[in-house]
Amino acid sequence: MKQIDGITPKTTESPMPGMPMPAAEKLPRMSSGKKGRPRKVESRPYEGLFEASLKLDDGPTMWRITDLRAKVSGGDRTWTERAQCLVCGTKID
Repeated sequence: MKQIDGITPKTTESPMPGMPMPAAEKLPRMSSGKKGRPRKVESRPYEGLFEASLKLDDGPTMWRITDLRAKVSGGDRTWTERAQCLVCGTKID
């Protein structure tokens, strides 16, 4: 028995011998917390909008990118960018 105020005894509830303890109910866990529209596995929103070719002949390795979008105004339609390693990010010569 426990005494709360020092005068009144309080009985504690304990399971009866031989009775199984009730299993604690677990709530389903939310996966990752990301919200919004899920991406499709084959989603490629850029497909058909740009074209890229790898230039290996003069100087460092470069990507030549061409913008194929018709309704975009301003800026260059073709530009180059240095090629980088996809694993470590270093520039490829």
